[in-house]
Amino acid sequence: MSVFKRVVNGIGANSFGQVVNLLIQLVSVPVLIASWGFGAYSEWVVLSAIPTYLALSDLGVTTAASSKVVIWHERKRLQIATAVYSTSFAFLALASVCVLLLAFGALAFFDLFSLLNLKSIRSGDGVLVLSALTAYSLLCLFTNMISIRYRAFKSLPLSFFIMNVIRMLEWSAALLCAYFSHSLVATAVTLLTVRAIGLVGKNLLANRLGINLRFNPSAIGKRAFVTLIKPSIASLAFPIGLALNVQGLIILLSVLLSPAHAAIFSLYRTISRVLVQFSTVVNQSIWPEISYAFSIGDNHLVRKMIRYALKFSLPIASVMGVFVVVFGGVIFDVWSGRKDDYSSSIMLVLIIAALTHVAWQVYWVALMATASYGSFARVFMLVSMASALAVVCLAQTFGLLGVCYVLVATEVVLFCFAKRGFHRLDRRMARVD
Repeated sequence: MSVFKRVVNGIGANSFGQVVNLLIQLVSVPVLIASWGFGAYSEWVVLSAIPTYLALSDLGVTTAASSKVVIWHERKRLQIATAVYSTSFAFLALASVCVLLLAFGALAFFDLFSLLNLKSIRSGDGVLVLSALTAYSLLCLFTNMISIRYRAFKSLPLSFFIMNVIRMLEWSAALLCAYFSHSLVATAVTLLTVRAIGLVGKNLLANRLGINLRFNPSAIGKRAFVTLIKPSIASLAFPIGLALNVQGLIILLSVLLSPAHAAIFSLYRTISRVLVQFSTVVNQSIWPEISYAFSIGDNHLVRKMIRYALKFSLPIASVMGVFVVVFGGVIFDVWSGRKDDYSSSIMLVLIIAALTHVAWQVYWVALMATASYGSFARVFMLVSMASALAVVCLAQTFGLLGVCYVLVATEVVLFCFAKRGFHRLDRRMARVD
């Protein structure tokens, strides 16, 4: 299959994924608010943000293994690719067990719910919800690990399609459960159960398709783990930074203001991030192709894909941004039923932040796909930490609008460093050419 066809298939699969995301977001908010009330829904938003931090237990190994396995597999070094995959899978399994034990221990000894101002959910139910969501987040990591098998065999569009079918099924089941049972615990357990079934099914399908890259206990080795340490530590900066900028803000706003403020901010950002979701369709589709081209030294193709991704994403995202600014109030009202909480100023600032993110995301994809993200990873984590600190200082004084200004500043700084990192990569490729 040609590069063009694979990119088109990837765009199709990722577009389906964004449609699934959009449907989940559109349907889940009104259904969950109607089933539980806004108070319990707000606290669900806060609780569901916590497992993201626990999912960092893989220490970046999954992300690092993905690039390494693809590069070695494309160079026909199948033994090394299998060793890296098997070693990272074993590490993830061990880390997940440790995280679950630590999570249960923390819940037993700390009153997390009082710290987060959670009052609508009973503490006993909260423990069960948080435990189920933690296990669900860890299974999501294993789903990503299985996706490496598809990526190495250039079947990533199929992997995306399967992933999104799983998400659609698990959220459909969870929302039906919430609507009929009105139980947060049952909803969380439903998410976990369907994800587990989907994970097993995706792995079995890879076996039936003849994808022979798979977990092999005898291939686990110290050498493979050593090769993953440095890129894993670097790639860990991205989930940590995202956790601080996305889920971290939800938790901080719950502590500094209230769970209701956190939920309302989440609604604003979900609407504004539609722009980013669109650009992600393109960037996720070219990511594996950049890895393939870079592995065989076709640097001209790498530059071409980056150039076209920018020309395609930015103009369309800008048009979408204008649409959201103009009709944001109507969307917010129809979607959440909380018209009085809408602010056009907050939406405008978040749209500016989203457009800036679209502008630098494609450079980030190039750095990730070529395993050249070390320097930018450190910057990303430091900037994210500074952003979280600024929110702590400004949230209580300036409210949600102050938080939005912090996000814009964060995106501008990241744009500058991402572009600088790509220029360094471009110079390195020019020397090879």
